[in-house]
Amino acid sequence: MGGDTLRRFYYKNMKILSLFVDESGTFNVYAKHIPYYIVSIVFHNQDNDISREIVNLNNGLKVYGISDNIVHTEPLIRNESEYKNISNNDRRGILSKFNFFIKHANINYKAFIFEKSRFVDNYKLEAQMIKDIDTFFDERSKYFSEFDKIILYYDNGQVELSKILNHTMALHFTNYEIRKINPKDYK
Repeated sequence: MGGDTLRRFYYKNMKILSLFVDESGTFNVYAKHIPYYIVSIVFHNQDNDISREIVNLNNGLKVYGISDNIVHTEPLIRNESEYKNISNNDRRGILSKFNFFIKHANINYKAFIFEKSRFVDNYKLEAQMIKDIDTFFDERSKYFSEFDKIILYYDNGQVELSKILNHTMALHFTNYEIRKINPKDYK
């Protein structure tokens, strides 16, 4: 059996929760031009099929010329990068399609928002992040215990967040794995 076949066989009868993590901003508290550091986690119970919602989102994005089926919200909102030649109405339409997807797909999410001016240095920011993320997982331990496997997907974009996520996973779960991903490979 090949790697993918073995993985499907191994996970077939398991209840799996996928966690997709991304961050926005820079970890550096001294970068005053970026006042917030945001960590978002999307929770997807793999028993919940969201393929229809993904197809609908992809079809909706094609109307606006988004062929890679990826929405990068920061440059979309700021009219930058790949969205700089898209009209305001079309950018609002893209956000509307994305919002519709979030409301109808059977997923959950949590955003941790840190106002960096509240912290005197990066160590205080890191300590608060650990505290808030650990508290969130502690308060929902019953929910997380329903799963046989927790898989965290992260692109390892920022070293500090990678360390916090490794800490969190090791502290809260025994049957977990962390997969480094490229965001364009996952919806």
